[in-house]
Amino acid sequence: MSSERHLDKEYLSRDQVQDRLLQILLYFDGYCKEHGLRYWIAAGTLLGAVRHKGFIPWDDDVDVMMPRSDFEKLMTSFNDPGDRFFLTDWNNSPISNPFPKLCDRQVFLESWGYEGVCDENLWVDIFPVDGAPDSFSEYQRWKKADRRLLYIAWAQTRKSQRLISKVAKKVVKPISKMFITYQKCMELINDRWKRLPFDESRFATCVGCDLNAKGYSYFPRECFNGSEQVEFCSHLLPAPKDYRKILEVTYGDYLSLPPEEERVDHGTKVWLA
Repeated sequence: MSSERHLDKEYLSRDQVQDRLLQILLYFDGYCKEHGLRYWIAAGTLLGAVRHKGFIPWDDDVDVMMPRSDFEKLMTSFNDPGDRFFLTDWNNSPISNPFPKLCDRQVFLESWGYEGVCDENLWVDIFPVDGAPDSFSEYQRWKKADRRLLYIAWAQTRKSQRLISKVAKKVVKPISKMFITYQKCMELINDRWKRLPFDESRFATCVGCDLNAKGYSYFPRECFNGSEQVEFCSHLLPAPKDYRKILEVTYGDYLSLPPEEERVDHGTKVWLA
């Protein structure tokens, strides 16, 4: 697939975007190994590794997850001597998701889903993994509370496609800003889940992983008792020990391809700095 030129930008093809994402992922893998941090590939990246031994063919992002304790060590101590890679989250970015991103200064993208066109650096999503309540109904109650906060944050930062959403946004956005910022919404979501330590809980959840998944992110803690190396683009990367259970819970029949009309990317435009 060839690259596309638009005005003064030469957009990368999907294959080229995936290659750049792989570079970020391999850097992250090396950093975690060097600093003794636990992590696993997650969500669509894990699914791609198991089903395709690499990227899902139409995918254009990468997801990883870390136990909260390792996650917080990363967030407080990360430093790239080469100054190519950096971490960003809701405190220094208009992206209103409850997890940070590892970004590459050499690659830019346009995020069309936000207010105006938001030029950012290409990233890998980093999801914290926390403990979850023993009761699934309690887990669902917490997730509903998360979604209420997300709707407020998204009303302040994201474009609305449907007419009813546009009308609701005009009401919610100005009122919500009087009481809470989207940054505070993200903090409250993370503060809720941090109350249950990952290593001491019977169940675990990947905070942010299930925003768009068909299933849910509620797993027996034992799924994460260690790692198993899986192939991803001819590299071996860590997956949770019982990654099959995690994929089954998240996606159902994960080995079957979705209908062709669902095989779509995020529609972002990517170019080199």
